[in-house]
Amino acid sequence: FINKVCGLQPLSSLFHRPLCHPPRFAPDNRQAVIEALADPKCRIVTLTITESGYYIIEGSGEFDPNHPTIQHDLQHPDQPIGTYGFLTAALEKRRKQGLAPFTVLSCDNIQGNGNMVRKMLTTFAQMRDPELGRWIAEHVAFPNCMVDRITPLTTPADIKMVAQQFGIDDAFPGVAEPFIQWVIEDTFCAGRPDWESVGVQMTSDVHPYEMMKIRLLNASHMLIGYLGSVAGYTYVYEVMADPLFRQAVANLMDEVTPTLQPVPGIDLDDYKKTLIERFSNPKIRDQLPRLCLNGSAKIPKFVLGSLRDKLQLEGAIDYLSLTIAAWCRYINSHDGQGQPIPIDDPLADILTQRASLSELDPRPLLGLSEIFGDLVESPRFVEAVGDQLRSLHEFGAKGTLARLS
Repeated sequence: FINKVCGLQPLSSLFHRPLCHPPRFAPDNRQAVIEALADPKCRIVTLTITESGYYIIEGSGEFDPNHPTIQHDLQHPDQPIGTYGFLTAALEKRRKQGLAPFTVLSCDNIQGNGNMVRKMLTTFAQMRDPELGRWIAEHVAFPNCMVDRITPLTTPADIKMVAQQFGIDDAFPGVAEPFIQWVIEDTFCAGRPDWESVGVQMTSDVHPYEMMKIRLLNASHMLIGYLGSVAGYTYVYEVMADPLFRQAVANLMDEVTPTLQPVPGIDLDDYKKTLIERFSNPKIRDQLPRLCLNGSAKIPKFVLGSLRDKLQLEGAIDYLSLTIAAWCRYINSHDGQGQPIPIDDPLADILTQRASLSELDPRPLLGLSEIFGDLVESPRFVEAVGDQLRSLHEFGAKGTLARLS
């Protein structure tokens, strides 16, 4: 991630100025990266480092001070290896020189990403130097933002295509859909480019846009990933080519819509239609295993908020409960050779152990408080998931969808 965090070429081009520093790769020259970040010409540092790069304790949402990377950077502040170590070292230089700080702009798919990185970075800085921590909290801006673009995992075919069609030898090209949406909270401490001129939506409140994406797009990905895998599909577009699944995704989004606030400038019906079209694009060969990664962390963020709201509203939860049941079924599923599907999740061991207690009873899994909190105490929720899980065992994914339609 360090080349993304500390490579300054994108920032320079956005400000339409000559490159202040050549791109730096942190492991090769940490001090050069720190100096580049400390340069007053550096006004915004963007982070695209995945959720694991923020050192959050799952469940509590608190900073993880015991992570080896964090401990290294606290003990070796001049030779950091992690994001907070580099940012703090650069900000400390700017503070000592009487220079204004840069804005830290997280672009990762984390709800309240700006608020979160503010909390984590200031906590780290306070552990290193309380005065520095206070200065960062007071002077550094941390805008929230929402980025939406489906980007499948890079495949050997992608690498070959880029080489053949563009003559570029790229070991890790990023292939993405045509659609892109970027909504940013307009809170910057050192100015910003005219991003509106290239289609970025600046706003005073990202939350409604964020909730729209999380509860419609990301929740739909959960249903597509787990139920599609149970049905034997490999790609998202294959799932969407099946009329039963396509309708199920539309029904899930309709079920969730009453939990959303009005979103300025967005027609939710048009947005949902666009999502169906995006998921159905056969050129975007997005694989289901990518969607199924780390379900224990994704489900609370993408599905359970809507479920809690619908339970409180006493509304329908057919497709939300089906999504949870499909996840339970997925954990106990086997591939075409009769082998258990590998579960790529930090809680994989406990998930598979709990799932093995009963194939028809979801309560061992629903009782994991670090995922579901107190939802297991809702009889309606437990019964709905149990009914859907038993239907998946008896009738399969397609049979279950046919019964729901």
